[in-house]
Amino acid sequence: MSLLKNLKARLPGTRVSARKPQPVQTYEAKEHMQAPDLEKLLVIPVSKEPREEQMRSYHFNQGQFLARQERWDDLTTIVTQEDKARRASGGGMPIAELLCQGARSDVIALAEHLLIDGTPEENRPLKDAISALEDILGEYPNNHVITTIVAMAHLDIAYAWRGATALQHTPARNLEAFDMHCKRAAQVLDAFCGIELDSPLVTSARCALLVGSPDAADRAADDYEDLIDLAPSQQRHMRALGHHMLPQWFGNYATLELEARRTAARTQDVLGCWSLYLGIL
Repeated sequence: MSLLKNLKARLPGTRVSARKPQPVQTYEAKEHMQAPDLEKLLVIPVSKEPREEQMRSYHFNQGQFLARQERWDDLTTIVTQEDKARRASGGGMPIAELLCQGARSDVIALAEHLLIDGTPEENRPLKDAISALEDILGEYPNNHVITTIVAMAHLDIAYAWRGATALQHTPARNLEAFDMHCKRAAQVLDAFCGIELDSPLVTSARCALLVGSPDAADRAADDYEDLIDLAPSQQRHMRALGHHMLPQWFGNYATLELEARRTAARTQDVLGCWSLYLGIL
């Protein structure tokens, strides 16, 4: 008796179907089943326009537009309002600084282009662009916003001259141009005190100009303390402090540790102690 008949005899009233033959998979079918979907594995979904980038671009472009239209009074009003309100992006970048970056961006882009692709010593466009900024400064001698824009433009051009190479590998003429623009920036900003104006914008510019100061190592910690106390909610200043406390600038790792702890202690009620401490380091 076959197995099927035997089962029918043992299970009366039960239908037992015969097993259907399984299709034999070909080699190509097996390869298709085993091949992973590379697009799902390798393509990481990201936001094309994160909110932080949108905010930065908006205010940067706004400053650039007002400068191109020579609407300096409107630019001054908006920057002053943002500076007084201490408004910042989600990443802690002050809105007033974004507006000023946009206002000077065309001159900086020209300088960087000539330094990379041309011979800036023989190019009049760069000199004309700097002269145009200086002329605007002459029209607004008592305007701390315009003064900060011009001073930071000189500093940005100084960094463009210095480049990203090690100091010992930087040509002497580049270092000379770096020093010259840093000195001019300090001269321009010397007429204003950010503490008296209650302006983090001006105070931040003074801290940035420490790179051209011979006594920067003695002043850096105190200057940054004044700046951070003016705007403790703007984390960008803490990051700048950490950067300038590194050995290649005005400090060492012990100084960096000390200033991180001091800053965290002063601002823990605003940002929290250890989050800020780790952010500076």
